[in-house]
Amino acid sequence: MKTVQLTQRQTPSFRALIRSENGALFDAAANLATPEELAAEGIDRAPISCSIYYATGSLAPYSASTLNAAPVPGFENLEIDPSAFVEPDAVDTNGLDYNFRYSPPSRASFPFEKPGVYFVDFLIYPKTGAALSFRIGAEVK
Repeated sequence: MKTVQLTQRQTPSFRALIRSENGALFDAAANLATPEELAAEGIDRAPISCSIYYATGSLAPYSASTLNAAPVPGFENLEIDPSAFVEPDAVDTNGLDYNFRYSPPSRASFPFEKPGVYFVDFLIYPKTGAALSFRIGAEVK
C-alpha cells in the first residue's frame, strides 16, 4: 500500500495510473460503467467511489486491514465524478504518470482531522469485468 505524508488539515490529492484489462490506459468515456448499467446488474453503487478510514490499532501504520479501522463519518462511499480520470491523450501529451486524480471534499467537513494513520479505498466499476479497487494510505502528523 502506497502511503502519503500529511500535516493536520492538509487536503491531499490522490493519484493513480489505472489501466484496462488489455493494458491500455483506462478511458472513462469508453470503459466506465454508467449508473444505469450498474443498477441493471443489481449494483447500488456509483461507478467511482471511495471510503476513508481511520486506523486505530497499535500496528496501524503496518496494517492494510480494515479490522483495526473505522470509517470516517461522512466519508463512506463518496461518489467521485468521472472527470477524475484524465483522458488518455492528455496523459501522453503531458507526460503524466497518472490518469486518475482525486481530492476529497474538505470545505464543510475535514476527513483527516486527527493525527494518525488513514487509508482510502477506491472502487471503480468498468463496463465489463470485475470492479477495480485500490488503497492509498495517509499518515497525518
